[in-house]
Amino acid sequence: MSEKLLKFENVYYTYPGGQKPALNGLNFSITATKKIALLGQNGSGKSTLLFLADGLYKPQKGQISWARERLKYDRYSLNQWRQKIGLSFQDPEQQLVAGTVAEDIAYGLYNLKLSQAEIKQRLGQILAEFGLQDLADQPLHHLSLGQKRRVALAGVMARQPELLLLDEPTAYLDSVQTGNLLEELERIHAAGTTLLIATHDINFAYQWADWILILHEGKMVMSGEAQDIFSQRSSLAELHLDVPILWEVWQVLVSSLSLPNTMHFPKTIRQLEEQLQQIAG
Repeated sequence: MSEKLLKFENVYYTYPGGQKPALNGLNFSITATKKIALLGQNGSGKSTLLFLADGLYKPQKGQISWARERLKYDRYSLNQWRQKIGLSFQDPEQQLVAGTVAEDIAYGLYNLKLSQAEIKQRLGQILAEFGLQDLADQPLHHLSLGQKRRVALAGVMARQPELLLLDEPTAYLDSVQTGNLLEELERIHAAGTTLLIATHDINFAYQWADWILILHEGKMVMSGEAQDIFSQRSSLAELHLDVPILWEVWQVLVSSLSLPNTMHFPKTIRQLEEQLQQIAG
């Protein structure tokens, strides 16, 4: 059985001046090795959950823990916490702090109090892993949005977190940039990092995630594998959430061609093509 990493227990958070809680008695846990998509309408609490998970906000009530160790909010404890959990913001400008690509990635490493030799080694490794060698000395303001996202993500991963949180990473990216991001995320996950992505993109979530969480009015209302979640169409409609296009297409095919319901649900166009070829014989 996989280890439980991050856990929220009866967590409440209300923004200053807010009329109702952004998180309202939130309970959930994250299992190691998963690829998790967090879904929900605007205002459901997705970003707030990520900010609390990273220790940027402190709940007014409830407990947040990592492997049964409760989060503390002194400077030393938060620094230790953020070596386990990394957060990539929706807007990369919010976390790019230096002049060049290499300087920005190195900034987080200096905060870890590493030796110069180890910083140099880890910086070279992360530049290579993210394909940023040619951009190492490039000023950050010269980069495209996709490149800035990659640099911000590289800076987070330089700290080698066990859990990576991403807030709307596909926002404003074109299809090529989204494909590149998927490749990066698959590589990061294959290296052993657990991933949690907050997103509005149902199709991206369906293609990428192996576990779905749905947040509504600050509460976790649904969780499970994609096939189980998207089968509950009426419940999703009540939450004002759609089903993925590929899921809908497959359901129509299963019905019109009288295919067995036991067939594997395709998550990509390629998988759909392969299954149709098998059906055609």
